[in-house]
Amino acid sequence: MLKNLVREISPNIEVLSLDRDLDRFELGRRFSIRDWIACSLSLAVSTPNANWNEDEYRKGVILPVRRLEKLLRNLESGSSSPPASEQRQEILECICLVLQTKQVSRRAESNARAIEEGSGWSSFKP
Repeated sequence: MLKNLVREISPNIEVLSLDRDLDRFELGRRFSIRDWIACSLSLAVSTPNANWNEDEYRKGVILPVRRLEKLLRNLESGSSSPPASEQRQEILECICLVLQTKQVSRRAESNARAIEEGSGWSSFKP
């Protein structure tokens, strides 16, 4: 649905989606798993927190960030890892949980959706 809207607004914008095999392949070619993790970690730590519940913060921010760090360490150490599509899904789940837990603004939510919809990090607006 967003793809069609973007195409209507500007036919010059290339739209890729994680739900299409060819698009997933193209995203994988353009953005390495390492880049996805690094950008997600950057987004997680740079997003202001509006949730002061310590238990929610631990479960919804600290644990997903640690999971992303572990994914990055495993990737850099060369240990066996799940298929890239599964890793990307896990990365998206982690960053979405972080943003939801931090009770981010609408703009940050739209950034996460843009990433999830396959627009990639190039559409990210700080």
